Amino acid sequence: MLRILSFLALAWIVLPPGLAAAEWTIDREFRDPVTSELVRAATATNADGISIRIYRAKDQRVVGFYSLPDSSLDRLPGSGRILVMRPGDKDSAEISIDPKRPDPVDTAWASGLWVREVLWHGEGRSPTTGTLRDILDSDRLTLQFYTDTGSKIDSVIDLKGARAAISGALGIDAVADPKAIAEDRLRTQLALAAGRRCPAQANMDACVAAFTACADYIVNMVDESGFRACLRAKGYPLP
Repeated sequence: MLRILSFLALAWIVLPPGLAAAEWTIDREFRDPVTSELVRAATATNADGISIRIYRAKDQRVVGFYSLPDSSLDRLPGSGRILVMRPGDKDSAEISIDPKRPDPVDTAWASGLWVREVLWHGEGRSPTTGTLRDILDSDRLTLQFYTDTGSKIDSVIDLKGARAAISGALGIDAVADPKAIAEDRLRTQLALAAGRRCPAQANMDACVAAFTACADYIVNMVDESGFRACLRAKGYPLP
């Protein structure tokens, strides 16, 4: 009895209150309900019965699939805000569905007990930014589902063991190359700068064309000085 009590006390210390334990495994035969593809998914279900699956579709993109327990009487809406998630202490990500969505494979999709969305384009050895990168680098995933009645369902999934399961299921490196991360961040910064520059121009189309013509400097060469020089030569210098 003393040994059992000691184990429970240790579990309370290791697993903070509100963090629902979940064992990460690889499901080798999960069928995507939208595409009907049979995929290999990293998956975990916590004590609340909330499940997450992360898998690579046949088009190589990586999908996140989040579901309520089968026994749940709650239902998720088909459009609007469906889920807000926060990996560790990093930025939150929201899944919202436009009722005029074109193709469910390219956008978020919800059906009663679950919602799915593309997490990562799937190119390269490992994501360098975004929600999947944050999941790989965090110890917990906080989820808040929005139901069709307006209520909310809060839960937390323990990400211990997630790295091994996700990298194994997707065939990626769990840890991204620091150089690749720095390059991706630079691309994002320069792209945002371009996005802020053109709307303020009298001829926005010409500005967009200039940025498009110079884009190779940041997309393929990651050459900030070359990108800036190219834009300066075209009359659209960055600050």
